[in-house]
Amino acid sequence: MAFSAAELLVLRRALTHALAHPEDAHPDDLGDYLRLAASIEEATAEAGRMRAFRLDELGRYRGALPGSAVGYLDLLEDALNNGYVPLPEDHAALRDLLARPCAPSERLRRSDLLARCRRVVPPAVRRPAPRPVRPAPGTPRPLAGVPVLTATRRSRAEAARRRHPAMPVLAPR
Repeated sequence: MAFSAAELLVLRRALTHALAHPEDAHPDDLGDYLRLAASIEEATAEAGRMRAFRLDELGRYRGALPGSAVGYLDLLEDALNNGYVPLPEDHAALRDLLARPCAPSERLRRSDLLARCRRVVPPAVRRPAPRPVRPAPGTPRPLAGVPVLTATRRSRAEAARRRHPAMPVLAPR
């Protein structure tokens, strides 16, 4: 028999009430209440261990992508069904999987999961996935082995002004 989290909460409250007022219960019932309370605590602890294991497993499958795509998607779907809030890494993994060739039915499954993940995590909370920095078109690429100077005199002066705001720093115009 399985109980939802809400049902377990109600059962715990009922047991707490019954154990708080032992004068209202039969002595044999008190022993049953205590055993039931211990069983509920054990089941709750086991559920926590299983949840931690599944989340670790999800991370391992995510790390083994794209080879573990089918297993990862199954685990992610199961985790979402159980209240998991997807990480930015999950969003990035799903976007990467969508970019890879697959059957139309699998593409639909991947896009549905990504849409579901986006609904679970509001845009304000999501961190953007890290993207490689590319130079703007027309920007010359640095030569290998030649140091690139990124700071100018003005930017150094501005940095010094931020470090020591009380000291005037003269910058070239």
